[in-house]
Parts: sequence; structure tokens; C-alpha cells
Amino acid sequence: MRPRREAALKDARGTPDSHLSFRALGKRPRPTRASTVQWMLVHMPLTAAVAAMGAAMVGLVEHAHDSRTPTATAWVLCGGAAVVLCATMVLAASLRVWHVDRGLYRPLARTCVVVAVMCVGVGAARPAPLVLGLALVVLLGVPWGLAVAYRVSHEGESAAEEVSAAEHQDDNRR
Repeated sequence: MRPRREAALKDARGTPDSHLSFRALGKRPRPTRASTVQWMLVHMPLTAAVAAMGAAMVGLVEHAHDSRTPTATAWVLCGGAAVVLCATMVLAASLRVWHVDRGLYRPLARTCVVVAVMCVGVGAARPAPLVLGLALVVLLGVPWGLAVAYRVSHEGESAAEEVSAAEHQDDNRR
């Protein structure tokens, strides 16, 4: 198993850094003051949006039998999803790999903005709660699917980079 994946799995099983985040996957902010401040401040709206979406789920379940999702529930849930998508990409822009792996992060950022706009459109349409929930699941799966497809199609390249980095590390230890 590759060292990065092994570390991520180890972290997921409950070691001290037991949350799966950019940091657990080996991605850290660039070592500049601006990137560090960006990293810290963008977590605030991200956390608030996730909390708001959780609160809106209660309303979605309570009104599951209605023909349309209540206005406040639809806007909070869909607006929260849009904020999560955009904030995640702003966080990614503070990472070292943002400049190294442009083939992934730039198209992913554009995709997240488009999906965020679509999430707001779903909120404005206020479909039935079940339809709204399923629409958000599908929309949130689009950037994830893009990232997975990119990683799978570039698997050989990343494996060669990891072997090269490991060899370089071994040379430095000698």
C-alpha cells in the first residue's frame, strides 16, 4: 500500500489525527502567512454551512410528505451546499498542491462553482423534499466523480512520482 494511503487509512482508524481532511491526506497549506490565514478563516463559513445543512435536514424530514420543500429549508440546505462547495475550493487554493496539480484542481474548482449555482437553482425551485435531497446527492457527487476519475486516469503517474519521492528521501537519509 502506498505510504500516503496507508497514513490516511491509519488516521481514519482512530490515531491522534483521526479526522479525514486535507491534512490527513498529506495536503498542507503553503508555508505563507496569507495561505495560513486563508486556511484558518475559510473553515468558519465551511463549518457554519455544514451545521446549517444539518439543521435544515430536520425540516426536510418533518415535511417529507409535502408536495414542495418549505422555503427556509430549501434555501438553507441548498445554500449551505453551495457554500460548502465554494469554501472547499477556496481551502484547496491555499494548499501546496494547488499549483503542482493544476490538472485536477483548476477544473475541479470550476466544476464546484457550476454545481454550487445549480444547488442554488434547486433551492429556488423548491421541489418535493425527496427530490430536493436526491438532487443534492447527485449534484454533490459530480465534483467527487470528477476527482475520482482524474485520480484513476492518472494513477500510473502518481505512483511513479511517489516512487521517485521515496527514492529521493532514501538518498537524503544516506
